[in-house]
Amino acid sequence: MPRFLYSVIVSTILALIGLMFIIWKLSPEMMVNKLLFFVGLTIVVTLGLSTIFYYLNATRKKLFVEPRNLYRKQLRRSFLIAIFLDGLLALKFWGGFTKLNILLFFLFILALEVFINRRNTTQMVK
Repeated sequence: MPRFLYSVIVSTILALIGLMFIIWKLSPEMMVNKLLFFVGLTIVVTLGLSTIFYYLNATRKKLFVEPRNLYRKQLRRSFLIAIFLDGLLALKFWGGFTKLNILLFFLFILALEVFINRRNTTQMVK
């Protein structure tokens, strides 16, 4: 296991502990607490999914790709998935969970992915 993954696993556990603290100790009536919950959930889901995706892809691409670059690719993918899931949860929470809103939010995430991919390919060309 690469050395940088130890810090990722420790930060995932600390973020999960922080999210549990937010769930158990803070009241959901205040808007700041709701935003803290969604930010904490995004961080936990992003770090957890990126670690899982890294392990799934590291076995296949072990000899061909540098581990940090592979983890960064998985981090981007897991961040977009976490934003999408948290956005759907926020839409459900605030009463905007309609088919049109889900479609528009999915298109926004897809446009964000295309923007990031284009930016990375133009930076590699220069």
